[in-house]
Amino acid sequence: MEYVKSSMHVNKDRILISNPEQYEKIEIRNLTYDDGEGLQGGYNGNVIVGYNKDSKDVFYLSLNNIEENDLDIVCDKVEEMFGQDDRLVNLMIYNGDSTVYNLNEHEND
Repeated sequence: MEYVKSSMHVNKDRILISNPEQYEKIEIRNLTYDDGEGLQGGYNGNVIVGYNKDSKDVFYLSLNNIEENDLDIVCDKVEEMFGQDDRLVNLMIYNGDSTVYNLNEHEND
């Protein structure tokens, strides 16, 4: 119970990674795209990348809601940034609800 009390006071600018030992390396980056429509247009958020031996887990935490037509752009940008090697890229987008994408699924068909 003491842990719950202390975790309620965690600052919003901190990210806690529950199982860091499962990753060889962890990076935190910003991922943005402006579609020219001001603050609500495009997407803006933080990307946390955990590198495993066989895959990369990419967690995208969106600061504003991503429009349905921008989801493909986000996936393309993540693939461009992190899909250069043979590792499987698992993309999880938090956009108010959790959505999971496997960017390599189409390559295995």
